[in-house]
Amino acid sequence: MINDTSRLMNDMNVITSVLSPDVDEVKMKLRLEEVLNNYEIHRKTETQIEDDFPEKVEMFLSARELEGLSAETLKGYLIELRMFNKFTKKATVQITTLDIRQYLASNKSWMVGTVDN
Repeated sequence: MINDTSRLMNDMNVITSVLSPDVDEVKMKLRLEEVLNNYEIHRKTETQIEDDFPEKVEMFLSARELEGLSAETLKGYLIELRMFNKFTKKATVQITTLDIRQYLASNKSWMVGTVDN
């Protein structure tokens, strides 16, 4: 638990220093320590991270539908996203640029225009 709290504190400190380089890191670390000591923090394992891919796909498709995309286009997106999900087997928070590149490279029959879009 202490290790997870320290890890979280460090991660938050790094994020803050990147987003706001002028912040006093020592003061930030002390304040984070004060606040985080009131909580029990446990880092989730990969198996504990919720597979939110279907929910995110539904949100994406709903947004595209509101933009006026046709039912056929939405169906195509759904099929493609399901294939991508099957390929990665990850929650969206765990998907990286490398995962996307590997997926795109996995099908040699795709045309360059398809991949570039």
